[in-house]
Formats: sequence, structure tokens, C-alpha cells
Amino acid sequence: NDKYNAAVAKADKSFGAKDYNGAKSSYNDALAIKSSEQYPKTKITEIDKILGDMAAADDAKRKANEDARLKAIAEATAKKKAQDEAMKALNEKYNSIITKADKEFIAKKYDQARTSYTDASKLKPSEKYPKDKITAIDKAIADELAAKKRAEEEAAAAAKKAAEAEAEKQYVDLKEDTAKGPSVVTKQKQVEGTGTLKSKGKKKKTSNVVF
Repeated sequence: NDKYNAAVAKADKSFGAKDYNGAKSSYNDALAIKSSEQYPKTKITEIDKILGDMAAADDAKRKANEDARLKAIAEATAKKKAQDEAMKALNEKYNSIITKADKEFIAKKYDQARTSYTDASKLKPSEKYPKDKITAIDKAIADELAAKKRAEEEAAAAAKKAAEAEAEKQYVDLKEDTAKGPSVVTKQKQVEGTGTLKSKGKKKKTSNVVF
């Protein structure tokens, strides 16, 4: 009896501490001493149920964790696929706009090219290429304006020089005419009798015969 009671006391203590495997071992020791006792059998049956429930709970937890893991993988895969598709669409749109902008830039349609490069930069703010091309457009426009201004200044200078040369020529011609004598207009007036020179010529004879 003392050995049986000691084994049962040890088993009950392990059971209270939820050391179910230790408790089951001690209850079996008690049964080995008194195989006809029902109490150890009842506690072993209870322990088996508890262990079975725990195992089922562990299995359910493992299954839930596995399901959650697989779900997370599926969601991550779907998310990456959606991101890849979105990035692909973005790249296609970006490249299309860049191609259009490059053609406009080559054709010197700077205003249109600037708009296209700006649209591309909005799609991909981190890209350096469209920003560099906008800077190139600003420089090209500035260079064109500078060249146009130089051409206008050169044309104005050439026109002024030509006008000055023409005025100088007229002045020289006038000096030469003055040195040679009366001007052509003055001579013409003299021929017409309005100047100081008189035209010379024979007088026409008239007949005095009366019929």
C-alpha cells in the first residue's frame, strides 16, 4: 500500500504540473503494484485524452501555420506579378514617350519635345535622361536665339555699311561733277534758254513776194 500510495502521489503531482508523460509513467508504476485499482487507469485514460487533444491542437496549429505560410507566398507571388506587370506597362509607356520626344528633339520641335520629356520625367522621376534632354533643349533654344540675334546685328551692320558706302560714293560723284563744271541739269536749262548760255543757229529766211 505504501508503495502504491507513493506512486499515485507522485503521479498526481506530475499531473498537476501538467507533466503528463511523467504522470502516466507514475500511474503505470502504481498499476504495476496494484493492477486492480481503477484510479490509475482512469487518470491514464484522462492523460491519453489530454495528450491526444494536445496533439490534435498542435496538428491544427501546424496546419494553420502552413496554410498561412502558403497564403502569404501566394499573396506575395500575386503582388510581385502585379508589380512586374505594372512596371512593364510603365516601362513601355516611358519608352514610347522617350522615343517620341527624341524624334521631336531631332526635328527641332523643342516645345513639343520639352512637353514629352516632362511627361516621361513625371512617370519616372528618378530617371536622369529626360532631365538632361530638357537642359539640352534650353541650351539649344538659347543658342538659336543668340545666333538669330547675331545674324540680325550682322545684317544691320552690313546694311549700315552699305548705306554709308553709297552715301560716300554719291558724295564723291557730286564733288567730281562740281569740279568739272555746271551740272547736267544746269546745262540742260542753258540749252533750253533758261540759263546764261544761248543756243546758236541760223535764222530762217521769210519771203516778201506778194502774189
